[in-house]
Amino acid sequence: MSAGRTIFKNFLSLTFSNAVSRASGLITVIYLARVLGPAEFGKMNFAMALTGYFATLAHLGLGTIGIRELAQAPGDRDLCVSRILSLKVLLGTGAFALLCLVTLLLKEPSDVKWLVVFYGLTMFTTNVLSFDWVFQGIEKMEYLGFAGAAQGVAYLAAIALSIKGSGDLLLIPWLLLGAQACAVAFMWLAYRRLFPGSGLRFVRPENLEKLRQALPIALWGILTVIILNSGITILGFLRPPGEVGYFSAAYKVTWIIVETLIAYIAAVFPSMAKHHALSPEKFSAVLDRTLKLATLFCLPAMAGLYMLSVPVTALVYGSKFGEAASILAFLAVLPYLIFITNLYSHALIAAHRQNKVLKLSAIQAALVVLLNLALIPAYGAKGLAAAAIIATAVCNYLYRLETGRFAKLGRFRPYKPLLATALMAGALRLAAGQGLLVTVPLGVVVYAAAILLLREVTLEELRGLRTLFRPEAQGRER
Repeated sequence: MSAGRTIFKNFLSLTFSNAVSRASGLITVIYLARVLGPAEFGKMNFAMALTGYFATLAHLGLGTIGIRELAQAPGDRDLCVSRILSLKVLLGTGAFALLCLVTLLLKEPSDVKWLVVFYGLTMFTTNVLSFDWVFQGIEKMEYLGFAGAAQGVAYLAAIALSIKGSGDLLLIPWLLLGAQACAVAFMWLAYRRLFPGSGLRFVRPENLEKLRQALPIALWGILTVIILNSGITILGFLRPPGEVGYFSAAYKVTWIIVETLIAYIAAVFPSMAKHHALSPEKFSAVLDRTLKLATLFCLPAMAGLYMLSVPVTALVYGSKFGEAASILAFLAVLPYLIFITNLYSHALIAAHRQNKVLKLSAIQAALVVLLNLALIPAYGAKGLAAAAIIATAVCNYLYRLETGRFAKLGRFRPYKPLLATALMAGALRLAAGQGLLVTVPLGVVVYAAAILLLREVTLEELRGLRTLFRPEAQGRER
């Protein structure tokens, strides 16, 4: 299979998985929010955010190193997988023990402490034993896609059957653990079926070379957790659980868009690693084309979320979460900013510039924490939203500057998408009060028609998507 078709297949697999898992995840979030209420929903999200700091210690970025090694040296597959899995088992055990120790010292209610410990067990199914990085490295993401979709559906079914009120709060992490364990078992069986003679085994770490290579990525992961979770953690310590619930409800809606965009980056990353050495021109073209496509998708999504935040919140969460609407409108721009950060950070990793990613992530983490401490005490959840947007926007500029040092990046000016978005916004304003069944299709039709009339996307560009990522050596290798 050609490289272009492989990436297209992998992208479709991850997109399908994300569509199913995001849809089931959104339904799960909606159900839990409605059943638990803002306060208990806030406790759940606070516990998950706190666990996230220790989850990074359970893998230390070894999966990313594994993806790169499997893509560049597939002949050493079994040894690579065995070494990385062995290290992750040791790291995961230590991370969970540390989490339990820290939880004992928290001055939080007992139910919150137990939630943290129970969610900590999911580090093993998510960060230690999961084979997602293996299937990314061997570019067989259809298996990863199926496992992710099945996990989302299984978790939703378990939640719907078992959670009936706030008294079932402590059962939720166990249901998540069970769904993730089933996905892990499927990926293990799929790997054995693809490679019947594989000999995975525990490998004693005779040297720490893999950890040394992964250390910049590991620190990047820790900093990423700080960037994503520090705000909710600080908000949870300084404000009532209900306010955490409002912010989490709005944030989860925006994260659906983020997951869709990041799925494309995950599909492209192995090819980016190959093209860095084989074809610098196409490496740059991947970045430029991906940014353009994301902009075409994100601009109308941001405008739609901003203008329809009140009816969307009411439809999704009901009247109890009315205060989340203004937060959702504030966060509308965040998915696009997060996408840009991920695009350029993965470009730097593909080019073996992990230390640069680490440096920029440290700047962003420090900026996020400072802004959170400055804005949350005075403005609460809206201050948290503002801190995330400001810090991400500043660091996007720095990431692009650093990527431009080794890649020739084009200057994409989205005048036409902005004009199309403005026309869509005007149509939504005229149709205000007509309900989402009218306004959402209207916005989609107006934006799509404007993009086509303005000729922002041509047939040649759509055809070029199939060949954009084909390596120069592909024809010689066949």
